[in-house]
Amino acid sequence: NNGYARATFSQGGVIKFFKADSLLRVSMDSMSPATKDSMYFALKFAMIESMLSHMALPVVLDDPFVMFDDERLAAAVAIIKRISQKTQVVLLTSRQGALKGADRSLKIK
Repeated sequence: NNGYARATFSQGGVIKFFKADSLLRVSMDSMSPATKDSMYFALKFAMIESMLSHMALPVVLDDPFVMFDDERLAAAVAIIKRISQKTQVVLLTSRQGALKGADRSLKIK
């Protein structure tokens, strides 16, 4: 939602987030569950994209959108679509909206 400008990692593995409008540090404890989930998704996909520059491993996602509203879901699907141009992506989901733009989908009943 463009509320955060960047994230940094300390050598000890601590992640720090900074607000876009003021660059003030934001604690994960102060974030809503949906925002925390979005941050986790963004960091996970930054790492995936970084790895894909070295090797094309398949990506398997198991219902990563549980906490996402429609706006977050659309943004996440766009990222997944971009990554799927570089490697195979298998997405297991209960969200119908996540299938938009999929090359193929299977419905299991």
